[in-house]
Amino acid sequence: MAGLLIDKSIVRGLLKQLARKDNFPLDGLIDALVYNCSDSQLNYILKITTEPTELVYQGDYVKFKYSEFDALKEVCSYADCAESGFAEDGYMFGKVQEDGSWRSEYNPFEGTVKLKILLPQDADPSDVEKTLSTTDVIKIDKYDIPYFKIMKDG
Repeated sequence: MAGLLIDKSIVRGLLKQLARKDNFPLDGLIDALVYNCSDSQLNYILKITTEPTELVYQGDYVKFKYSEFDALKEVCSYADCAESGFAEDGYMFGKVQEDGSWRSEYNPFEGTVKLKILLPQDADPSDVEKTLSTTDVIKIDKYDIPYFKIMKDG
């Protein structure tokens, strides 16, 4: 027998109401969560429950440590990226394309995100997409990126 497809907002509301009851089966919910989540998802869930974390969604701009991508050094040096406004203070910038799963629906709790790395136009575009742990990216405003700030301010 196939399961019913239920809107996630309805499930979220129902679970919130049930969680307020004294006999809520929290242990069962925790077991289901641990059993059904990947390691990267569990790592991300642990992070967001222990420190303030902002979820990232498709189209969000993020920054990440440059040193984590040695392969990018072959595409564009840090100095060239910084000079063009695409790197600053040891960080590179990217735009979230999708989560790291094979599903068609974006899941901000997936634990990994696929980024389009922002590079100068003269950089080789063959290696500009990377998958990162969601805990390794920091959500930022587009105009926190020096290139876009310069373009906006003229």
